[in-house]
Amino acid sequence: MQILLGGLITLVVTVIVQIIVIPLVQRRTRRLERWEDALIELVDIHDVQMGAPLDRHSAAVISLALEEGKLERGEPGSSQDKVDAARQELYDAWDAVGELWHRFSWLQKRVYLDAPMVVKRPDRDHRVG
Repeated sequence: MQILLGGLITLVVTVIVQIIVIPLVQRRTRRLERWEDALIELVDIHDVQMGAPLDRHSAAVISLALEEGKLERGEPGSSQDKVDAARQELYDAWDAVGELWHRFSWLQKRVYLDAPMVVKRPDRDHRVG
């Protein structure tokens, strides 16, 4: 009788572990992996991808200022078409930076919300995970 009772208890505990505990651990592991992936992508955008669009934007600002200055001074070779082209390049560069910035902001929120530890921010403290 004791063997049957011991076997039954073992079976019940095994079922509880397989139904409740293992899925909870797997969910926590998947969440941590998603957080790590988002963090890696956030760092990649910040350190690698954002540099070229910001450089392009800075160059476009300088180019537009130079072309507008040439046109105002009436220098030879200056024209409204060159100013318009420089302005369009500035708009295109701004759009490229804006797209990356939107993605960066979204990932930043996701990293904070999925953080597996206490995240302290100046505006609030909360525990997630």
